[in-house]
Amino acid sequence: LFNERFGFPLGEKSHTVTIPDEILKSPKNNVAALLRGVFDTDGSLFFDKRKAYATPYPRIDLHIDNANLTQTIFDLLTDLFKIKATITKNQSKIQINGKNAVQDFVDKIGFSNSRHSSKLALIGNL
Repeated sequence: LFNERFGFPLGEKSHTVTIPDEILKSPKNNVAALLRGVFDTDGSLFFDKRKAYATPYPRIDLHIDNANLTQTIFDLLTDLFKIKATITKNQSKIQINGKNAVQDFVDKIGFSNSRHSSKLALIGNL
């Protein structure tokens, strides 16, 4: 399916894979599902507990060694979903920082991975 319908190459593709136009041009809920899947598998949710923060500071992090894919995901987050995010200069990492931005991500994209959901459940509503 991925090879025949979406044109994903067989074999190693981590540095060359892109999001198919069919998905990019699909309804917003389909794009949200794609982003949810990417963050469920390759993203991390953690709470920075340094003393600089009065309470644990939530962060969502996505590190992908594919600059084009990272930029596309960043553009979808910020342009389509209006989620406040940052991207590194070398386009290898996206971060969503702070209670408001993380809550916005959870509301608009969400998580299906129980690892992430259980972390959110431990602290209740952000």
